[in-house]
Amino acid sequence: MATYLGDQLGADLTIVDGDHVYGVVYNVGRLYVPSAAWFYVNLYNGTDRGQAEIHCRDCYIAGTFSANAAGYYGYESGGGGPGGETKSHGGYTGGRGGGRDGAAAASPSGTAQCDCTGLGCGGASGPAGVDAGFIGNGPYPGTGGAPGAGGSNGSPGGPGGKGGYGANDLNGDMTTDKTIRMGSGGGAGAGAGGCGGATGTCNGCGGGGAPGGASGGRGGGLVAIYATNSMRVPGNIFTKGGLGLNGTAGNGWYDSRHGRPGAAGANRTDGQSTGLGGAAVMGANPSCGYGSTRYTGRGGDSGPGAGGGTLLCCTGPYGIVVDGVIDTRGGGDDVVNFGSLKVFGPRGRVTITGSIYAGHNSVYGAPLNSQTEVFQHVCC
Repeated sequence: MATYLGDQLGADLTIVDGDHVYGVVYNVGRLYVPSAAWFYVNLYNGTDRGQAEIHCRDCYIAGTFSANAAGYYGYESGGGGPGGETKSHGGYTGGRGGGRDGAAAASPSGTAQCDCTGLGCGGASGPAGVDAGFIGNGPYPGTGGAPGAGGSNGSPGGPGGKGGYGANDLNGDMTTDKTIRMGSGGGAGAGAGGCGGATGTCNGCGGGGAPGGASGGRGGGLVAIYATNSMRVPGNIFTKGGLGLNGTAGNGWYDSRHGRPGAAGANRTDGQSTGLGGAAVMGANPSCGYGSTRYTGRGGDSGPGAGGGTLLCCTGPYGIVVDGVIDTRGGGDDVVNFGSLKVFGPRGRVTITGSIYAGHNSVYGAPLNSQTEVFQHVCC
């Protein structure tokens, strides 16, 4: 498998299944993606990648050109709050969904001291995900969920918000030029709150530690193809965002005098999948009143990443034919935070008969661009 980058010296490129590309690739003769091949954009790594711009004479994509979940990172989630010490001390608050740098740590256990007083009885609150000034999450990252409160019963962690494409939470793109971008990462779910201890005696059961939230879905990457002669897409071009996940279920009392530690939040979404926060201790031991309503909250759900942009431009006499599939939707097929699709070609020589999943933006329209090119914004 090859990774393409830079000057190709006029050579034709016939893609083999599993080949990769990133950055600007230019001076290509014919770009050909066979029907059985998947051609991938390398994942954004915090400084570059996540996008591919190819300049060729002719382009024929019969297979799949994929930048799914290759864009900006999804957020790291908050850790769960610990449970309260025995004698019915309440559980503690979970951590807020945060930024991209490292996995949130687990919260500590509460003390096993009988008749404990003060904040130490349930341990410290769950740690928040680390916020690094939104570095790596794009210009419109999803917000982190609000932490779940502890108590006799813990509250669930709040959900993360959607990553945006051209505005917070949505597409928001009103440009009519050739500008496209990667999708921003989704917000992380927050950690849930721990539950309180079970009884009023020193030999009772400590509260359950709460689970962490789920890390945000990663944004979609960017694909731009420029051809000087012809372009046809009977296959697929994907720049979809990554799907956010549901948080982990809560836990009950545990057969221990001290409150149990909360679980760590999930690390940032480096790969194409979304991380789940850890589940804390197992559910209640039968000797602790199994079946009681005293449980921790549920880890917060994460938000989906925004879709990335797709640009097709051909200035040659044979124009553009799209009779395949182009999909720029956000994670989970979201049509609110989709990435933009822009198609430029010679007047009267742009034919789109395939399945287009690029969301909808009624403000954007399909305005006429200058001179010999027709700008087309294709809606679902």
